[in-house]
Amino acid sequence: MSLRTLLLTVLLALGLPGPALAGKASFGFAVELDTSGFMLNPTIEAASIARIAEGSPAQKAGLRVGDLLLSANGTPVAGAKAKKLSALMDSLGPGDLLRLKVRRLDGTESLVEVVAGTR
Repeated sequence: MSLRTLLLTVLLALGLPGPALAGKASFGFAVELDTSGFMLNPTIEAASIARIAEGSPAQKAGLRVGDLLLSANGTPVAGAKAKKLSALMDSLGPGDLLRLKVRRLDGTESLVEVVAGTR
C-alpha cells in the first residue's frame, strides 16, 4: 500500500517552513514516501527527495531532487517505521548535522551532510 498522504507529515519533519514551528531545525527538503503496513505508523519501503527549497541547507549540501534516501544518521530508511524517522528529525536542532546516505539517479551512492538551519 502506498501512502502519499504522509508527504505533508514528512515535509514538516524535515524542516520546510511552518508558522507553528519557529525555532526548530530546518533542512529545506521534502521527501516522497512509498509505505506499507498500518496507516498510523507505516513501514517505509522507499523515500526519495521530492523538493529542495532554494537557498536551503539541503541545497547548499548538494542534495538533489530524485536522490533515494538510504539512511539518515546511520538509520536505514527502507524498512524503518515512519514514527522512528520522524522522531530522529524532531531530535535535531539548529546547527545539528544530518548525515544522509543517498543513491543518485545515476546509481552512485554519496554521503551528504546537511547542517540544520532555523525556521
